[in-house]
Amino acid sequence: MAAGHLILNDALRVLGLAVLIGAGGLALVSRWHYRGRSFLSSLVVCVAVALPVAWWAPREVAFAFVVGGALAFGIGFTVDALVLTRWAKLLAILLLSGGAVLLGIRIDTIKPPFMTTSIELAQWAYPVTVVWMTVVTYAVVVAARVRGVLLGLTALAAASFGLVALMHSTGSTATTLLLSLALAGAAVGALWFDWPPARAALAPPAWWAFGFWIAALSVVGALKQTAFLFLWWPLLVFGVPLLESGYALIDPTEGRPRLRLGRTWILLHEALGAAGVSERGVAGLFLGATAYLCLGALTLVMMIEVSFVLKSVVLGAWLFLGMV
Repeated sequence: MAAGHLILNDALRVLGLAVLIGAGGLALVSRWHYRGRSFLSSLVVCVAVALPVAWWAPREVAFAFVVGGALAFGIGFTVDALVLTRWAKLLAILLLSGGAVLLGIRIDTIKPPFMTTSIELAQWAYPVTVVWMTVVTYAVVVAARVRGVLLGLTALAAASFGLVALMHSTGSTATTLLLSLALAGAAVGALWFDWPPARAALAPPAWWAFGFWIAALSVVGALKQTAFLFLWWPLLVFGVPLLESGYALIDPTEGRPRLRLGRTWILLHEALGAAGVSERGVAGLFLGATAYLCLGALTLVMMIEVSFVLKSVVLGAWLFLGMV
């Protein structure tokens, strides 16, 4: 019985990789180049992530990670080909995140401040994880519109999660480290091709696959020792893509900033472009800010045994200096 279960898991692992390659092949045959984006480079960099995960990660994680990435790749191709609305994209990400949760990628426990024991989220684990993965995936997909940002952000975020896994050993340390190395290695290797002016800029299917993978990594490598770090650690790492997409909700044109309701939405990189900042300048600014925030997040992790109040002071000072 156990042998049959292992064979089934291995078959599913291979199937997930085959689905990813098949989805990429379909995109490649349909559109070799589209709007200055390369589907070939997108397929190659995604397979570079999926291969080591498929063969060396634990079976359950490998299946969820590779199959989820394949589905994200296919959804990204479909969304781009059909030019779907923003709400249709959000619905697609919700369904994708829900599938990932059902496959086992979820946040089950968390340790509240001033308590020595962790709390089981039970049924709340499903909506909490779905909402978090939806927010991160969507923010990364939006930020990926600026060439070079997707891979740079992936490299910085994955390296940060890998360092934390080494600093604080848990039951998922080996898995987190493997996922981090696969994502960071593929991102660094392909960044030269995607950096503006891009030689083979990544296409939307890769945006979606990497957005899903980064969101999944943030769940697998979540710091559950304290609620403070559980919340602020990923928010700092993903601060720039969250700001990029959240900027569209703010209208700064009439006096003090206010929520933008019923107005034309403009993203942060579009506002910077309108102010005369080049795409390379925007990419450099975004990645510099991400590196700064990741360094702040690592500083908080090193202070994990320090009091909640002191960590709050350090966080506030770090964010204030970043704004200045």
